[in-house]
Amino acid sequence: MSEMVSAAQRPIQVRHRIFDALTISDRVANWIRWVARVWVVIATMVFLALGLRDGVPTNPELGNWQQPVQLVLLFLVAIGGLIAWRWEATGATVISFGAIFLGVLATVENAPQTAFLAALVFLIPGVLFWFVWQRTKALKAVIALAVAMGVLLASGGYASAYVYDYLFGPTHPQSALEAPPIDQVEWIWSGAATDSSITVKAKLAHDNETVRLLVSESADMANSTPANPIAVVNDERVVTFRIDGLEPDTRYYYAVEADGHLDLARQGQFRTFPDGAASFSFAFAACARTDSNGLVFEAIRATDPLFYMNVGDLHYTYIDEGDPDLFRAQYDNVQAQPAQAALYRSTPFVYLWDDHDYGPNNGDRTSPTRDAARQVYTENAPHYALAAPDEGIYQAFTVGRVRFILTDTRSQRDPGTDPDNADKSMLGEAQKAWLKQQLLDANGIYPVIVWVNTGPWIDAAGAGKDTWGGYATERRELADFIVDNDIQGIVMLSGDAHSVAIDDGTNSDFSTSGSDGFPVMHAAPLDKRGGIKGGPYSEGVFAESGQFGLVSVVDNGGAEVTVTLSGRNYRGEEIVSYTFTVTATGK
Repeated sequence: MSEMVSAAQRPIQVRHRIFDALTISDRVANWIRWVARVWVVIATMVFLALGLRDGVPTNPELGNWQQPVQLVLLFLVAIGGLIAWRWEATGATVISFGAIFLGVLATVENAPQTAFLAALVFLIPGVLFWFVWQRTKALKAVIALAVAMGVLLASGGYASAYVYDYLFGPTHPQSALEAPPIDQVEWIWSGAATDSSITVKAKLAHDNETVRLLVSESADMANSTPANPIAVVNDERVVTFRIDGLEPDTRYYYAVEADGHLDLARQGQFRTFPDGAASFSFAFAACARTDSNGLVFEAIRATDPLFYMNVGDLHYTYIDEGDPDLFRAQYDNVQAQPAQAALYRSTPFVYLWDDHDYGPNNGDRTSPTRDAARQVYTENAPHYALAAPDEGIYQAFTVGRVRFILTDTRSQRDPGTDPDNADKSMLGEAQKAWLKQQLLDANGIYPVIVWVNTGPWIDAAGAGKDTWGGYATERRELADFIVDNDIQGIVMLSGDAHSVAIDDGTNSDFSTSGSDGFPVMHAAPLDKRGGIKGGPYSEGVFAESGQFGLVSVVDNGGAEVTVTLSGRNYRGEEIVSYTFTVTATGK
């Protein structure tokens, strides 16, 4: 029985072809083989080491299959290296297949150009094996393999571009707005508005000795009222101003004056809230990709809302380290997008985070980002008084006869994997007690109570769910509290689900008694891909990109208040609406 010998040991009959640019000796061929073999071993070990240290490229939007698939592809590359000892062309093909699709999966985190470099590390030994193999083969075989690999490379390139564009590319037309030149201020926005006050936060472009904010009823800043900073984050050049004594329901303009120079390039404006019963509208939305600059922001601005509220996922960065600078960089990045920044300068801003801008996917109170996210939120985002500033970002405010209660459903929640029982909470005990008291205090005083809750309330109960369906015991507790205390006029606003969806209360009741529910509206995504989460919703689900919500309140001070929930697209067109009326019995 003859012994099997490796490709390196068999005698080679070198065929000279007219297209050969170089004829290599057996010795050089063996040397190339060994370089390729060692290369495969080193590249595989380095990839494994980096994967164990930093994790392989993954994107939480795509699920948990990515890491095992990449490990299978890496194993395929290693197997290809072994196969090449006996069958060089087959081994090289296996190596190249694994390399190309490792590159495709790398685009879930990296641009295709960067991902190609990762693929190239594994592709090179495959090419070396082919180079040795082809010198003894017929022209037809070499051409056939070249065509096959050309198709494989083209398929990998197309797949990489598609995956990256799907995850990071714009989902609807982009804004043509250009950022104004930086003068004294890098960015500026307002928030925590009332009928007589406003808070403004700005990041300065330089280290200035004197800084103040000027506020005027005229766009030319005539007859301005100056205000000095009440807080300064020196290392970051972020300043906070609070202005009191303003007139209700009045439009004001503001701009920063630094070292005697007034910066009008980034002038902002706001309208103070009305004092007492009044009609008004506000916009809200969620789920904007990182570097988002879509036309949807212009569409929101065109509605001239009293305020704009982001109900989570201001960006999709998935920060997983407790480093405040990583969060600061994302606030800067958000404000660097011209269409977003123009919206934020045009109206007061209200903001609650969700998982993608708070930390890791499906983050909770155990997230390593918890303290850093809260610290940088208080530094950079204008906000109302936090009920527990050392814990979460839950807060409340009033417009006319409407009470807004904003709950933080990320930094206080227990892990989703905990058993769904009375000990498991999405709000945490302190926030839950605060919410219940807020509801009791508002009931009978404010005809409309807007509960802002970032994640889906309507969803079937299920172990491990990131929605209220995974916290069904606590959901029933809250629903029973609402029924038992006859809390009237609730409407819930949410984001997270990548769709506009409205329920008239048919599906939102989770109380033991089975009493009537309350209206619920989701408004998303700003420019992530559409998707359906939770439900069902009586008025339907619209899972497209470039969407937001507009809420209109009609209150003439009488016995009834009418609320209209309107889902809009980036063209400003209404895609769904629902109107309901509540009876005003108190304030």
